[in-house]
Amino acid sequence: MPIGTSLKITKGHMWRSAIADKPGTFAAALEPFAKAGHNLQVVAGWAPSPESNKTTAAMEVFPITDEKAKQCAKEAGLQEMKELVCLIIEGPDSPGLAHKMAKAIAEAGVNTRYALLQGVKGHFLGCFGFQSDADAEKAKTALGKI
Repeated sequence: MPIGTSLKITKGHMWRSAIADKPGTFAAALEPFAKAGHNLQVVAGWAPSPESNKTTAAMEVFPITDEKAKQCAKEAGLQEMKELVCLIIEGPDSPGLAHKMAKAIAEAGVNTRYALLQGVKGHFLGCFGFQSDADAEKAKTALGKI
């Protein structure tokens, strides 16, 4: 049986915000979700290198699936990244899975604009971002065949 048949794939958009690069801003941005009891599958944040002298960091979250979650996102200062269509992939992890996925997407002729992939204790969770809905659909089809 292909690995792709055991993967759960969810399509949507990341939500992103610029936040101050100082203690507490990341936690404050997540607070509306915690108070509302909304579970986020992907939370990513990063700051610029100290050499850049920039004071703004960034954070992204996924999924925002309903009006309650959208309200939380707005309270946190997040905006929907409509220019980046994402696929969240979940399933059993195995050696080389990230490579197999990346290769399948490339062989489908699709450029990956974003990737955040991890395996923890036998479980895989990854996010790939694409330029368009059409590219995301091609990638989803390719992932189902691995």
